[in-house]
Amino acid sequence: PSLHDLDMAANMPSYTSSLSSTKSKIDFGQSMGKSFRAGFGPNGSFLFPGKNGTIILSRPKFEEEDKERVNMALLQSHQLSSQKMTNGENCPLFSMLPGLRGPTIENTLETYSQSVREAGAPQGSVTADAFSILSIVFQQRRAVSSAMQDDDSLNRRCIYALAQFLISSCSEEVCGSKKTSILAAVSTGDLRLAAQVASSLGLVQLSILLSSSPEARKSILGEVERWVLNDSEINRSYHIIAGDFSLEENRKGEWDFKRWLAMKLTYGPMPPSWPSFLQAYEKDVAEGSAPFPSPPYLHNRPNATKVESCIYRLIKLEGREQGRSETLGKYVDPSGYSICPHDFSLAFHVAACLSAIPNQQCILSPLEEFTLIDGYSSQLQSQGLWQWAVYVTLCVFNVGPEQSYSWRIQRAKSLVMQNFSSRDEKARLFLEGIGVPADWFELALAYRSKSAGDAYSFIHHLVSANETEEANKALERVVIPNSLFESRDKLSKILQLIDAFSDDGSDLISKVGDFFELARAISDLQGATKEQVAVAVPALLDSCKEIESVFYSYKASEDSIDQTGGLDMIPETALVPMGSFLAQALSQVSEMKLQLLALQSGMPPSSTTSQMLKLARGSSLGAEATRWLL
Repeated sequence: PSLHDLDMAANMPSYTSSLSSTKSKIDFGQSMGKSFRAGFGPNGSFLFPGKNGTIILSRPKFEEEDKERVNMALLQSHQLSSQKMTNGENCPLFSMLPGLRGPTIENTLETYSQSVREAGAPQGSVTADAFSILSIVFQQRRAVSSAMQDDDSLNRRCIYALAQFLISSCSEEVCGSKKTSILAAVSTGDLRLAAQVASSLGLVQLSILLSSSPEARKSILGEVERWVLNDSEINRSYHIIAGDFSLEENRKGEWDFKRWLAMKLTYGPMPPSWPSFLQAYEKDVAEGSAPFPSPPYLHNRPNATKVESCIYRLIKLEGREQGRSETLGKYVDPSGYSICPHDFSLAFHVAACLSAIPNQQCILSPLEEFTLIDGYSSQLQSQGLWQWAVYVTLCVFNVGPEQSYSWRIQRAKSLVMQNFSSRDEKARLFLEGIGVPADWFELALAYRSKSAGDAYSFIHHLVSANETEEANKALERVVIPNSLFESRDKLSKILQLIDAFSDDGSDLISKVGDFFELARAISDLQGATKEQVAVAVPALLDSCKEIESVFYSYKASEDSIDQTGGLDMIPETALVPMGSFLAQALSQVSEMKLQLLALQSGMPPSSTTSQMLKLARGSSLGAEATRWLL
């Protein structure tokens, strides 16, 4: 550009000053011009126009802060509980499969439950309930496998564990409420809590009844039916305590399935087994006398009867018929706990814990495992947690042939390539700490340098990543052609690179190094004695011939040389064509030959052209040196 162009550019108003606050803040194309395209950064951030023409960088809050904190706690729990698996690649895989030398499933579930509590997830939340029911599932599996009790004892123990889980889950809502009705307390199935609430409300008889034995509670149904109670909540509470749910069947929309099951187990007859209890409940649901087990986000919505809660699915997992062949996918489907079908945050950890339970018959199919891992990985990447996405991608739920693990490693490597930069040192420390190869990070930095046109950094990181072949290409086709036309400082960097590749580099790289070494040697000979010159010159002339031979071979194939060699690099400085470099180098080699002959004949290297021409014609250098002089 001319000086006039530069002056005009300096006087132009800034870009942000052209943004008007009266323009649309929704259609960014109106505010920022037709060429603007909205896009999100790696951590989910994006730009939008603010007041007074400013540009604001923002990151939308897709999740509640508590949920993000719980999500991180779950990931850290998985890392603590998983073990490395060996494979043919130079990268570990992680799994909680039984048989590995890791924490027991009891410790794993306790780690998860504790981390959920410490992260602030309330008791009764979907996340807390999921790991509580998983603990019950494992305890029942262990009791069955030990065969230390008869079937009746096992069934009673199983039903009691389920009842305690439901009561504990429902009681939290009552304990956390400032104003609690007697009906809400009774419906939790927590008799102690219900008696306390009844006593605080002045309902002494009801409090005494709740503290009595199950037989005494059931025997009052006839008396309750003869009572005339004005308060419908107290009337309903008495009927529930007596085991009569006829009043509630007409109000099933008021209840969620956990409270309904808790009331049935606490005040109803003892079911013979877990499967039979669930069969009876599902029969009541089909007849319309019990609430459908919908997830909380669908409660009392039109499509609430189409999706089962994740918690109910896990309850059914233990109550299903043994020996029945099923995949685990439907039990951990995200629709059971989230309105977003791509929210795999809980499904991943539930599936991991189930895979850690010994003798687990219900497992993920290969397709379900791929969908779960890839979906959760993409979710973490969109939240800016790409390092955890790499970890999740390397996790294994089922044992399979070794070649089935290759896609995980390639996917994990591509995530590092896409996201890692020199600013992510904490992420690098975390991933290298779990065993991710350091070469991946150097390769990511190499390709970032490549896109920036920084050839020196590109080659440096390629060498650190042990990609010597690619580094050879970059040095030979991007750096060397500029070597004769660079400043002294840059030439020093180039010579350091050439020296590093002197053993593993191509013939061209090696001879370019010899070329600059030859120039230095000739310069040193100018102050040497005749004896020193006589000893050194023959070897240097032989070196000239070797260098010239290699340069000529490259010059002969110049037309077939793809100078970028698939590197797709645009260097910071203009790239000198390979043909120009070779022509100039050959010319200087001819000059070096004449300088060596001059030194050998006792003439100074700065002799006149006529003297050099006479010397060349009388030597064995041939026509090339003569042509160079002419």
